[in-house]
Amino acid sequence: MTKSIEQCTGPEEPRLNKTWFSTPTDWNCPVCKRHKTELIRPDNSGALFASLEDHHDHISNYIKDHSRQIIKDRRPDNNINGDEGHFLKRRITPFLERFKRTLICGDCNSADSAAKNILNDVCKYFSFSPKDIAKFIEVTPNCAHKIIQAKVTEVYINLEQMHAHIKVQADTSIENALLNNLIWAEPLSGPSASHYRTLSRAASSFEDNNPNDWNTIWKGPDKNLGPSSSDKKAAKERKRELRKKIRKEKTLKGTPKNTLANAGKPWSGEDHQRLLMAHEEKKKVYEIAVELQRSDIAISARLELYGRTPNYY
Repeated sequence: MTKSIEQCTGPEEPRLNKTWFSTPTDWNCPVCKRHKTELIRPDNSGALFASLEDHHDHISNYIKDHSRQIIKDRRPDNNINGDEGHFLKRRITPFLERFKRTLICGDCNSADSAAKNILNDVCKYFSFSPKDIAKFIEVTPNCAHKIIQAKVTEVYINLEQMHAHIKVQADTSIENALLNNLIWAEPLSGPSASHYRTLSRAASSFEDNNPNDWNTIWKGPDKNLGPSSSDKKAAKERKRELRKKIRKEKTLKGTPKNTLANAGKPWSGEDHQRLLMAHEEKKKVYEIAVELQRSDIAISARLELYGRTPNYY
C-alpha cells in the first residue's frame, strides 16, 4: 500500500464497481500491468475509487448504426425490425474488429477517450486497442495515467488509414447482406435460452435444492417442467427475486453502520496494522468489523486493497 493511499482522508470504503468484485485479488491490468492494490486512488475530493471496464472496438457500433440507417433509407414506411441491426453487428463484427473485448482498468479505459480528445476530427467509431494504449501512457501506481501527446499522434497516424479501410469493408459486408437478403433475424418471442441457463446455474447454488427455491425461479412448482411462461416482464421479475434470495442466504449481514463508532472515519496506519494482523490470525470479516468498529463492506474493501482474500465463514 502506498503512502498516499494510507493517508487518504476520503470515505471509509473505496467506490468499486461490480466487475471489481468478480475478478480475483491477484488480477492485473493487461495494459498498464498494475495490480489491484495499485489501481485504487483518490479522486479530486480525496475519496478512494477504482473500476474495471470492458474495453471494446467501437467498429461494432458503426456496423449496427450504419446497418439501421441503410435499412431505414430503403424502407419508405420506416418499419425497422430492431433486431436486424444487432444481427448484422453480431455476424460482421468478429471479422472486422481489431481486438476482442478486454477487461482493463478504468484509468486505461479513460486514457482511450482522453487520447481521442487530443486528436482533431477523429472518427467517433475509432478505438485504440489495449496494445495501442500501452504505447502512449505514463504509468504511476495509485495515480491517473499521464497521456504522452506525441505518442498519441504517432500511434493514430499508423492506424487512421486502417480504420478507414475497415469501415469500407463494413459497408461492403452490410450491402452484400442486404442485397442477398441475408437478414433473417426474428424478434424474440420470450426470454432467450441463455436466460434460463443462467437461472438454472443460479438455482444449483442452493444447497438443499428444495422445490420452494425452484418456485422462485420457475413459474411452475415442478423443476422438471422447466419454465412455463415466455413473458419477458415476468421472467425479469423472477430473476430479480432470485437475486434477492441469493443475497439473503449467501451474504453475511453485519452490524448496522450507524451503530459503529469508526464508520465513515479515515483509516489510520494503526487501523491498517490491526486489520492485517487480524486477517493473519484467520479472523472472520464480521469479527474484524466488531473489533475495528467498521462495517463488513469496509473491512472487505480494505482487505481487497491489500490483495488479501476476506474470510467470511
